[in-house]
Amino acid sequence: MTEISQNYVVGPAKKVNPKVNMIIKYPNWIDSYHQNGYNPETQKDIFDELYTGTETRDPKYTQQHLPRYLRYYLMRWFENVKPGKNKGGWFDSFECNLNQYIEQAYFTLFSKAKEITLFDFNSLRRSTFIPALSLELEKLDEYLSELGNPIDVKVYHPFHSDGENHLSSYLGMIGIPFDPTPYFPNDADIIFLAENSAEDKEILNKLKGFLLKGGDVIITSGFLRRMGKNMEEFTSIRYTDKKVLLNLFAIDPAMSGFSKYVYSRKEIIFPVIEYHTNSSWPIIVGINGENNFPILLRDFYGKGRIYVLNIPDNYSDIYLLPIEVLNEIRKTFLNKIGIYLQGDEKICMFLYDNDLCILESLLPYRTNVTLKTKEKEINIRLEPNSYKVIKI
Repeated sequence: MTEISQNYVVGPAKKVNPKVNMIIKYPNWIDSYHQNGYNPETQKDIFDELYTGTETRDPKYTQQHLPRYLRYYLMRWFENVKPGKNKGGWFDSFECNLNQYIEQAYFTLFSKAKEITLFDFNSLRRSTFIPALSLELEKLDEYLSELGNPIDVKVYHPFHSDGENHLSSYLGMIGIPFDPTPYFPNDADIIFLAENSAEDKEILNKLKGFLLKGGDVIITSGFLRRMGKNMEEFTSIRYTDKKVLLNLFAIDPAMSGFSKYVYSRKEIIFPVIEYHTNSSWPIIVGINGENNFPILLRDFYGKGRIYVLNIPDNYSDIYLLPIEVLNEIRKTFLNKIGIYLQGDEKICMFLYDNDLCILESLLPYRTNVTLKTKEKEINIRLEPNSYKVIKI
């Protein structure tokens, strides 16, 4: 599609009218572009502007199985692909109920989209979607102009990469705000590396330099598996081919043990990862029989810290983890930012640099959550399938 874009689309159009503005709209298949001919790495320089597809189906009942946080994640990724030239978000009403349709607008606009495009006229002209969206856009207009720039955890998501597909969007659904970029974010304080980050052949050198200067890195069990023995310089933690069922978890390390034990709603299958005692330090473990198994570990390298997050075989089982475990995971990701969410799963958090925060609950019931900083705690009640804007 690079050749087609240049020689059969943009080139001929510019020849007829050098002032024409050519825009390419990408679908929502970020982890599948390279399997379907799309090449954002080259096309970003061929087209004048980009447009992002933020249509997101129900991950349970549709073929695309895309987590709902992807709407925000994809917008931020394309903003980093071609800064200032990501024109807007484009979504439709297919396979949507009314709540899901409105959510597409929320996530698209919370990402600081310049505009939205609704697809398509024929499917919308006699639907209930447009009156409902019109009402919601009026409400959103009251504060959208007041939002600052997003503050998120940097994710290294290279072009043409594969592995642990959409995992970041599952984690985004538990209240971790992400800013994905196809370029290694050397200027960040903390970065997240899932298995797809390992597609970069220079990733170990980049990781080493980042840690030596004092950055924090969170890697997944999938990244650890892909790197294999190449990680021996950085940590004693090893991926194995074993599996374990866990529903009892221990948190809050104290001396050589833990001070709190909590249960999940059902047993969850995790890979077994191993480590050397007193070389790497567990923050969360799962317990089965007379043994425990790491869920979150910490290690040190140079001036930096490296964390390993063990990912369940079914990514959606992340939602089944006890609230106390989710809180510890959130705290680790957001330690450098200085604020994190305490509460249920399926609550998305959007942070901005002018002390504004948006919490959006995707739960079908009312829930109470807490925003926790070093200085204070803010208690918030969230209504079902709703959002709230908070001044921090």
